[in-house]
Amino acid sequence: MSLNMLIEFGEAFDYTGADFRAWCGEAGFKKFEVIHLAGPSSAAVAWK
Repeated sequence: MSLNMLIEFGEAFDYTGADFRAWCGEAGFKKFEVIHLAGPSSAAVAWK
């Protein structure tokens, strides 16, 4: 997906589940989860 975003908008990057967890903690989220989906996809979800 990053390649698609780079082509469309000129800016993109990949991030890990650990990056997501750190950003959520900094933003005040109390619960976060990375859910592995079919293939190479995942969903990152956070709750305040």
